[in-house]
Amino acid sequence: MAATAAATARPWWALAATAILGAGYGLTLSFALTEVTALAPRTALARLTSLFWTLAYLGMFAPYALTALSTAFGTPALLRTGALLAVLSCVLFGWLNRSRRAVTPRSPG
Repeated sequence: MAATAAATARPWWALAATAILGAGYGLTLSFALTEVTALAPRTALARLTSLFWTLAYLGMFAPYALTALSTAFGTPALLRTGALLAVLSCVLFGWLNRSRRAVTPRSPG
């Protein structure tokens, strides 16, 4: 949406897309940091929070990496690979979360 708005020189669409993408980014970061805080032991909270921020900023390197690699592999192939990695990550983390729930004892109640 944002790329289309920028390409067609429609600033109102670009403004709307920026607001939506910015809100999504903020909500994602807020949720992720809340999860880190909830899951991390107090002794490791600072280390895990810094690891989270490192990985979050490393993700901002992705457009540069895609641009650099697109001459060798082509943009569609790189985007398909990224989509495949995203799906595999979702499956992996879903499986890890499921196995973690199976091990966690339930409190009586």
